[in-house]
Amino acid sequence: MEILRLQKYLAQCGVASRREAERLIESGRVQVNGVTVSEMGYKVQSQDKVLLDGKPIKEKAKVMYIMMNKPEDCVVTRSDPQGRRTVYHFLPKSLHHLHPVGRLDRNSCGLLLLTNDGELTQKLLHPRYKMPKRYRVHVTGKVDKMALARLRGGINLEEGKTQPARVTQLPAKKLPKGSHVLEFILEEGKKRQIRRMCKAVNLRVTFLQRQAIGPLVLEGLEEEKYRPLRNSELKALKRGMVSPR
Repeated sequence: MEILRLQKYLAQCGVASRREAERLIESGRVQVNGVTVSEMGYKVQSQDKVLLDGKPIKEKAKVMYIMMNKPEDCVVTRSDPQGRRTVYHFLPKSLHHLHPVGRLDRNSCGLLLLTNDGELTQKLLHPRYKMPKRYRVHVTGKVDKMALARLRGGINLEEGKTQPARVTQLPAKKLPKGSHVLEFILEEGKKRQIRRMCKAVNLRVTFLQRQAIGPLVLEGLEEEKYRPLRNSELKALKRGMVSPR
């Protein structure tokens, strides 16, 4: 922890607003290393023991938001009993407390969001917020009007019918003969959903990349790399999570 004024430290720990923290100090309710502090300019650091009304104050964990470009042949879990690589292999230990928001299967790649913000995670995963996710998918098989209509209208899976999806066929440049490129935009996230949808219409997925989650776009981030979200991205993401009436 950096050296902070006591009132700022109290505010960062979520004890009170900075103004209210000043009142707590003035009233003699805060102790540092066993000594009651009433000075506004008093500073604390990591080794100091800060008490409020005789009870220790726990430092609030800094909320973090990381965008990662997940590679293929990598699982989205902290540890794997089969010894496979996990996404945490590409992150420093200082970020291992972050959890993934949603999943990408082992053979899929692309945009993965990690955070320790539990409230944001719950909202992003809740179907009522309908956060769109965009994917680029390479397939082999017959892509015709009937197959596209079924994918767009919903596919019956074991756990129920998928919601309507936006599915567009894109130009298949520099791909082997017989390959096609589809863009999927989904507002739900069933397990291996796109692969299972494609299998239902006799298409085999050979490549699957998540390119966007709402306003977050993967473009410009190299595979296996990560970066913190920009303030503008986080604000846009939270704006998109306003609950529908």
